[in-house]
Amino acid sequence: MKNKDIVKLLLVIFSITLTGCSSTKGNHKEEKDYTIYVPTRSVKNNHPIGKLDLYIGARNYFTIIPNDKNLKLDISMHNGIIEKHKHSEHGYNIYSKNYKRSYLLVKYGTKLDTVSFYKKVIPAPILRYRTRSINTLSSKELKDRFNGFMATLMDFNYDCVFKVHSMDLIIIHNEDKSAESYENLDNNSPMLKKLMRQAKPNDTYIFNNVKIKVVDTEDVIIRGESIISKIVE
Repeated sequence: MKNKDIVKLLLVIFSITLTGCSSTKGNHKEEKDYTIYVPTRSVKNNHPIGKLDLYIGARNYFTIIPNDKNLKLDISMHNGIIEKHKHSEHGYNIYSKNYKRSYLLVKYGTKLDTVSFYKKVIPAPILRYRTRSINTLSSKELKDRFNGFMATLMDFNYDCVFKVHSMDLIIIHNEDKSAESYENLDNNSPMLKKLMRQAKPNDTYIFNNVKIKVVDTEDVIIRGESIISKIVE
């Protein structure tokens, strides 16, 4: 085979490769008549219609922009809620509370598109006290002030609300090295408040089986690992 024939063959292969590439680029998915933008993460999918990530229990933000400004999009949601964003002309908040199939219906002119979702679980939230880590807890702050723990997510860019339900607790007293254990303490119970408020410097508190509910969903997240807190002044 001559050199020029080899070059032609390579050009043909390269052209075929480009034609077969996905239309998904960066953090958006392109349709012929509109583009769906997903902030903070890229969408990788070769499905002809396309599937997007949807976190259960979170308020997922999407921007759906018609490529022709005169094109009117009629957007609705199956098994979920879609709300127009207050501060964005093309922004929407999408919300679903279960694992059943959800999809967007995008109507424009005589056309109807169905955009499906991959249902995803919210990452495990972190137990916190007054928005801070509980790796160390101040006995001065806890005394007469403790009213329960909260839970938050780090590096997660979607709105969702958590409620701490209960936990197991082991207390190791520094003074005599004795230990106490309690099971299924309600986050708002008088017993937990008492135990936290009487914490002394150098004691160790170990939290296990922390149950955290995702508000307005059926999900309860159980953090199985031990969370160890050192009590300081």
